[in-house]
Amino acid sequence: MTENVLNLKQIQDKLLIEYNSQERKIVFWYDEEGDFADDINNLQLGEVKILRLDKGNQFAIKRLLEREDKDSHYLVYAPFAKAAIEDNHLEDVLLYSTRFYADRVSLLVHDLGLDDSMKPLVQQYVKFFASQERVKRFLDLNISEYTENSLCLGIMCALCRVKSCIYEELLLQILLEEYSSESKENKYLAELEKYDLLDKFWLMTHRQFGYTDEKPNLKKLFACMVLTYFSHYLDGEVPKIWRGFISSMTGNIMTFVDRLMNNIQYQAMFDRVSDEIATEIKLHGEALNYPLEKLVDVDLFRVIDTIFIDWIVERLLNEDLGAKVNDFGIRDICQHRKKLHFGKEFYGSYDTLYYAYGVLSAAHFSCGGTVMDIARDYCEENYYIDYCYRQFYVGYDKVDASDNMARLKTLVENIYTNKYLGQLLPAWSKALAEYGSFGAVTRQKDFFNKFVKNLKDRTIVIISDGLRYEVGRELYEKLKDEVKVNVTIDNMMTTLPSYTQMGMASLLPHKELSLQDDGSVLADGERTNDLASRAKILQKHIPTSTCVQAAELMNMNRSQIREIFTGKQVVYVYHDQIDNAGEHNESSVFASCQSAVDELIALVQKLAGNANTLHFIITADHGFIYKRDKVTEEGKIDGVGGNPIVKKRYIVSDAPVEDTGIYNIKLGDVLNTSDNRYLSFPTSSNVFKAKGGGYNYVHGGTSPQEMMVPVLDIKMEKYHQDTSIVRISMLSLLSKVSNRKVAVEFFQSEPVTDAIKEATYRICFMDDEGNVISNENIYVADNREDESTKRFFKMQFMLKNQVYDTSKKYYIVAVNDDTEAEIIRHPVKIDIVADDMGLFS
Repeated sequence: MTENVLNLKQIQDKLLIEYNSQERKIVFWYDEEGDFADDINNLQLGEVKILRLDKGNQFAIKRLLEREDKDSHYLVYAPFAKAAIEDNHLEDVLLYSTRFYADRVSLLVHDLGLDDSMKPLVQQYVKFFASQERVKRFLDLNISEYTENSLCLGIMCALCRVKSCIYEELLLQILLEEYSSESKENKYLAELEKYDLLDKFWLMTHRQFGYTDEKPNLKKLFACMVLTYFSHYLDGEVPKIWRGFISSMTGNIMTFVDRLMNNIQYQAMFDRVSDEIATEIKLHGEALNYPLEKLVDVDLFRVIDTIFIDWIVERLLNEDLGAKVNDFGIRDICQHRKKLHFGKEFYGSYDTLYYAYGVLSAAHFSCGGTVMDIARDYCEENYYIDYCYRQFYVGYDKVDASDNMARLKTLVENIYTNKYLGQLLPAWSKALAEYGSFGAVTRQKDFFNKFVKNLKDRTIVIISDGLRYEVGRELYEKLKDEVKVNVTIDNMMTTLPSYTQMGMASLLPHKELSLQDDGSVLADGERTNDLASRAKILQKHIPTSTCVQAAELMNMNRSQIREIFTGKQVVYVYHDQIDNAGEHNESSVFASCQSAVDELIALVQKLAGNANTLHFIITADHGFIYKRDKVTEEGKIDGVGGNPIVKKRYIVSDAPVEDTGIYNIKLGDVLNTSDNRYLSFPTSSNVFKAKGGGYNYVHGGTSPQEMMVPVLDIKMEKYHQDTSIVRISMLSLLSKVSNRKVAVEFFQSEPVTDAIKEATYRICFMDDEGNVISNENIYVADNREDESTKRFFKMQFMLKNQVYDTSKKYYIVAVNDDTEAEIIRHPVKIDIVADDMGLFS
């Protein structure tokens, strides 16, 4: 008997279910092998009449069923296969009758709604259908139309526990198992082999991606994909040894690989295999043979980023700041590569180089003019060199520095110290000496009268110790992007010497300041060195005022904050992040500047929400100079001991210090008093030999870095507009595509502002059923240019190798990566000749 034939009792029970109806039922049973020819009359079917069909009695049975007995139930049994339609006189009766099957394959074919022509294929994989669990997984795929391809693919998907009958999903599941599992054997490939489907899988892989190999494996498939994608950028100019891996199915491969790179579920797997392939093919050496113009957009291998980083370092070391790749300058390359696949990993390196460029731009720095001129230029432009120097070290401290990167650090340090500070500080000191006054620059001693005294609304004044102007400028830029914040930035010059006690006293209401021999400062004869003393002075001028430490506020809840602020007109809040780091761990001061900016924003937001205050002023007591390289003995000025006050950046003495490179000014001239003592300062970035602390983080002197501090005026909007997301649109008037390689131009509709936030978009071609038919490009819409022509951008697409129906519509689609909102769906007609994409011949 045929394998998997049901027994007589099972057949009888199954047939009785068929006749469980009041309506007349005719059932045809074609027993191809005649397995039940001897047992047919032993069936106990009650009132059902059994007719045995042979090739000579078809007409008689037809007459019986349709003329002579129209009421009885009948089972028509034939011990042979059903004849072809043209030879079967009972074909019309079959149309309103039921077919019965007694072997598992036939039952499966029937239950699945397959044509009888599919029986051999089902028979081939009948072992798969022996499990009800596997059958359920197969049926849950909801395959809409059964073909040889979809049936085999469905069985493979069910075996690999894929939720949809899609080849790419099957391959992803198998790849994840290969590169995520600790097992040496891929359990899904083992399942396919167990059920004789491994050859089918590799055939599908060949037809989908053009991958062919006598002994196919997943690693070679991956190599085929990434090298084919890579060759797209190289215009096919690849080494001979790679050519065996290059497929003609570029569009399909780019679409699939983009998915691997852009989907967080698959990124780690892609990165791991990309590295392995790059090592095996010795990509670093080969890639160096190609012009950088062809590599600038390549994000398949992290080694490409190392090539660009090495190239940029070399250019910077040669001070070749005008070097370009295509239209990308050095800084453009840094920003561009940061947005590509491996950009996050190399973010620190690219930032380090970006800001190194900013410092090296000062190689030919020159400075001169009045105090007013230098102060204006510093606050409008030159502060940015200090900002770049600071950000260079923030990045440098996070990367593994190569020998060349260490050489770059030396160059940055040299230009910053000798070319920039070496020009700026003497010019500043000379201007102070020559003009004998501070000109029209706003003075710190006038802070209270100018910015606080006449305020009508409740105001919180935040004084951040050591917040020099360039750090305040960064704070300003970040606050500008906050939705409900209106912020302006001004500047003022500290009182000399520029250190904490003097600065804190200057910011209080006063008529006269006096410096004591112990370094403390009196305001109108009152102490100013602690919180209670400052509050006492402030309350003499504004009774409804107080002073508080920022650190205490950040740890308070809403009710505690309101208890302090209720009924207060002005509150001075003292914040100490930068100077505290500089005094105790000077190498961390630049990192503390970053933290200070974030802390100040958080503090403003907390107090605005909990203290019912909308107006804030942020300023500083003094700035600072910080240089990373250890200060040499040549940079220290000795022989100044014995004076009342000797600090690293200033001296208070009874007589001027007569030495080259020292600037002397009477203390009374600075404080507008009769004090005849002298203040002495280095005119360069040099320091005096003094007790305590380090020599890298210093303040108290006359440099713009120490004396120029920010004044930020912040007003929170009570009612504010909601933010919106920046949008993009198509510029190309594309209606027909006749080539698989397509360039499309887009436009960022508006610049990013505080009310219009940046967004990331995924852009690709799709068919009308939502299937992706091209590679997927990622665009970060973060352009802040007001000029619209600077917000154009172009994307390259490679369409999949498949047959395109010229009567159907296809679409260019752009989707917001965060919200999944579709903002572009542009219809196009595709009329190109595709390769043969049939999965089975």
